[in-house]
Amino acid sequence: MSQKLVLVGCGSANLFAALYLMSHGFDPKDITIIEAGSEPATRTSMLKGFAGAGLKSDGKFVFSLFQDPLSKHISDEEKASYYSSVQSIMEDFLEIPESGISNPSDEDELNKVMCSMDSKWGMDSLTLRQSTVWHIGTDNELIMAINMYKYMVGAGVNFMLKTEVTDIDFDNKTISYLSPGRKSGITTYDKLQIGVGKVGVDFVDTLVKKYSIDIDPGYANVGGRFETKCSDVIKKFADDIQYDFKFLQKYGENDQFEIRSFCTCNYSAYVIEEGINGVRTYNGHAYGKNHEKENGMTNFGVIARIKDVDAQAFHKAVLSKYGKEGCVIRGENWDGTSTITKVGREISWVELSSMYSGIAGAVGDQLVIYLWDFIKRMNNIFGMNGNWSYYIPEIKMATGVINTDRNYRMADGRYPDVSWVGDSCSGSVGIVPAAITGVRGIESLVK
Repeated sequence: MSQKLVLVGCGSANLFAALYLMSHGFDPKDITIIEAGSEPATRTSMLKGFAGAGLKSDGKFVFSLFQDPLSKHISDEEKASYYSSVQSIMEDFLEIPESGISNPSDEDELNKVMCSMDSKWGMDSLTLRQSTVWHIGTDNELIMAINMYKYMVGAGVNFMLKTEVTDIDFDNKTISYLSPGRKSGITTYDKLQIGVGKVGVDFVDTLVKKYSIDIDPGYANVGGRFETKCSDVIKKFADDIQYDFKFLQKYGENDQFEIRSFCTCNYSAYVIEEGINGVRTYNGHAYGKNHEKENGMTNFGVIARIKDVDAQAFHKAVLSKYGKEGCVIRGENWDGTSTITKVGREISWVELSSMYSGIAGAVGDQLVIYLWDFIKRMNNIFGMNGNWSYYIPEIKMATGVINTDRNYRMADGRYPDVSWVGDSCSGSVGIVPAAITGVRGIESLVK
């Protein structure tokens, strides 16, 4: 007997989940996807719409066994199988020449290159942490998303686009929503998967309070978006090692702080503005590796992953320091070049320390000290000579993580017909990890 499967949110988690089901014989006409934004060809919002925020970015798909947020529920052997499934789905819809994809190197080869670069560039002060990645670029990513959408619509998937979910009644299996024109409606479900992103974190928080859902404090992820000119050294890293190279440094007692650079955007890179809970935040964007739109800039997320704190409370405390405006710290030799035309205010490290002082005891103060140390080390490695900007805040998750079992259903056993997946609900952090949580969650629901 067919069951009505409803997916709330059409980001990476639910999109790959639906495509996975379709590839395994599930009737697409039994799938309904509710999404606050529009379809890929017409969407204008960076944060919402078909394919979500991650798949709207710049097409870096990291296939790595080092994604810690997945380790609690999924073994390395299981991950490898899921990575293969996600990669297979991508290949089905990437109707572009193979030359348009930056294929990852083998992990062993990456390790050899890292050792040689450690010696060549004197990088004993930071660890270069690599993972396999396909960098397909924003343009190719849009082509893939459009192909996915056309296929799903043609197969009969029911899309409720530009539709805002306002409430979910888990006891009666109903979903309240506002359709285009702000008309209210109610739909039912047999199985439900919630996979909202940044735009939906406030809604998830509402459900958590309404149903007294247990939250795993998880890790706080707080920092900013670092921007500088794409120097010869940076280009060397991007071309000889990998486009999306990453640095890592641990700080504090028991390694409480793990500061990392990630989401590297080179050559034709732009800092972009987003918003969480009414506060301006920052992220990075690029058009690809083919240099067609090169502007000579690069940017990285430079963020601290902090354990042993209440992530949700910490994120909200940080956001409360900014009002509606973001901030920027400039290097001492900044030459005025920036891809952001207007920033709320320019501050110093001392002022940032004052803003963060007292958050979670001494954690806020320590955060600023370690971020500054990390950026100084990057400045030395790349020879930037103080010509950089650091836009803050950048926050990857703004809510606590739902405490779930291995199949992403509530750990206390309530509402077994509901799974919680994606970055905001599972803490997956990233396009491919989110997709894996979506596939895992949906598998458990329909078995």
